[in-house]
Order: sequence, then structure tokens, then C-alpha cells
Amino acid sequence: MANQQTEKAQALRSEFNGGMLGYLGISLLTFIHILFTLTIGTAWAMCRFWRWQAKHTKLNGKQVVFTGKGGELFSSLVIWFLLGVITVGIFWLWVPVKMEKWRVEHTRLKEHRAVAAEPDTAEEIKPEPTPFYTDPSVLPPCVYVRRKVEKKEKPLDPNDPYESTGAREATKEKARKK
Repeated sequence: MANQQTEKAQALRSEFNGGMLGYLGISLLTFIHILFTLTIGTAWAMCRFWRWQAKHTKLNGKQVVFTGKGGELFSSLVIWFLLGVITVGIFWLWVPVKMEKWRVEHTRLKEHRAVAAEPDTAEEIKPEPTPFYTDPSVLPPCVYVRRKVEKKEKPLDPNDPYESTGAREATKEKARKK
């Protein structure tokens, strides 16, 4: 069991290529953003910081990408804050764990598209799309059913001056031309 875990750990290679000045700069920018917005901008500042970290991190040679948005994190922070108020601060003990879970859920590996080996015929090889989104036979029939509703015309009323002047036919012709 221990051998399998060490083999898996050796198979995973991670790399961080950010520099000290870059890290210092993004940390300072995050702090200033939080300070000047009186902590309301914390979600956006943290997302910027995590995006920078992901941009400079590779796992097994693949780029790590952070896809979280500040607005999404802000709504979660508001909910967590309210839960903390309701539970007289007890829920706030779980907020750091919730934030870390949220960050990890919005972090993924960047997908690279393969290119053909021959330089003369180098074309992009697109990954196969999932059948659920592309194959019409997978979706329920209700998605593809379109009913054509025919409008029944009212008979012309000879007492109505609008209908007797032929305005209805003129309107129909204008609609057909469009």
C-alpha cells in the first residue's frame, strides 16, 4: 500500500515558476485592494491572488488555471457571514475551510489541443465532444418537438371600415416581405 502511494507521489510533478518580486507585488496589491475597499473587495482581491498563483503553477507539465469569479465568492462570503451571525460566530470557524474548498473547486488543469505531427498538414485535432451535448438522440424528444400553430383568420366583417379597405391584406403582405 505504501509503495503505491510513493509511486503516485513520484508520478506527480508540480512546479511553481513565480518570482519573489511578482509574489510580493500581487500580495501588496491584494492587501491594498482589501484595505481601500474596507474588506468589501476581499472576494475580488483573493480571486486575483489565486489566479496569479495558478498562472505560475504547473502540475505534470500542465498549466493550472483558476476559474473562480469575485462575484461568486462574494455571494458565498455574504452567506457565510450571515450564518456566522445567526450562530453567534460558531460558523466562522468553518469559513477558512469553506473558502479553501471553494478555491479548489474552481481550480483545474488547462486543456491543451494536440497538433498533428507532420508540419505540412498541421491541423488542430479537436477533442471529441461529449455525446450528451452533441448527439440529438440522447436528449429527450420534447427538446426537438416544435408544433406549428396555425392561426385561424376571422371572417371579414363588412361593417368594419378597417377590413373593408383591404388594410388587413396590406399588413399581411408587409409581414411576408420581412
